[in-house]
Amino acid sequence: MKRLLILLVAINGLLVPGAWSGPIYQWTDESGIRHFSDTPAPAPRPALLPGSESPAGPVPGSNAVFWKIEKPGLSPSFILGTLHVEDPRVLTLPPAVEAAFEASDALVLELVLDETALFKAAASMIAMDGTDLETILGKALFKRAASAMKDRGVPEMALRRMKPWAVMATLIAPRPKTGNFLDMKLYRRALQSKKKVFGLETVKEQVTALESLPMQDQVEILRQTLDHLDTLPEVYESMIQAYLAGDLAGLMALSQGFIKAEDRALANRFMRRLNEARNIRMVRRLRPHLKQGNIFIAIGALHLPGKKGTLHLLEKQGYTVRPGL
Repeated sequence: MKRLLILLVAINGLLVPGAWSGPIYQWTDESGIRHFSDTPAPAPRPALLPGSESPAGPVPGSNAVFWKIEKPGLSPSFILGTLHVEDPRVLTLPPAVEAAFEASDALVLELVLDETALFKAAASMIAMDGTDLETILGKALFKRAASAMKDRGVPEMALRRMKPWAVMATLIAPRPKTGNFLDMKLYRRALQSKKKVFGLETVKEQVTALESLPMQDQVEILRQTLDHLDTLPEVYESMIQAYLAGDLAGLMALSQGFIKAEDRALANRFMRRLNEARNIRMVRRLRPHLKQGNIFIAIGALHLPGKKGTLHLLEKQGYTVRPGL
């Protein structure tokens, strides 16, 4: 059960690299900030006149993964963008993040990671109406999926009852070993220290972000994932390096690489469901917790940046957000 939840959570709100292909470029800008993208470093741009701005505008929340949230009359809170992975480099919290977590009164996650959630997440991946996945995918694509899933320890008999998005989620996520990805580690620590724990979404809402995609989109995303399985280790390493550098713009570039590599309309539909619509919901549900103050929020890193990201949405509601390190 825990394995299946990890596979589901690993992609929700973070990054969709399975349909991405091509090289990953790493470069440092004039300010010394390291970036990762699917294109080479841009040519130097002419200096802007004082008071002017890049035509594309700023990318709010692009230069840190840990932020302080303030508003007059309220105790400050903190938000950490997470990667839903088990890598020790990610699990080791910087001192400032550690201190904020220890001092907080409550933890707010995308999802409360209790046993009920584990069961519901596992059950949601199975077609309860008895539909055979081969009838949806066709023999050729099903055979490819069966070979890839066998390598993940999922036998063909079990695969036949899985939904297309669930197979994609299984293949696209890093292979779980301990089950102690960053969000789960924070959840377990909060329980041990008797902190209150709240979730911003339900399992059903997270699953709906994927399941509401038309079946033909689910099948196509699975096809693209199978086409690019061999690129995933490189993509995940670049993702981790960008995260450790606090380069949310780099993480955004990696997710945009997915869009450039394949069908743009399909990718846009996927990312709207995976991030943008959920950002609005999560910020709305954060309000009562922020009014209490002194909370520690941990959500997928790609929920933070951009003009439709949670940080900018919080700013529009009168909060001041600034890097917490």
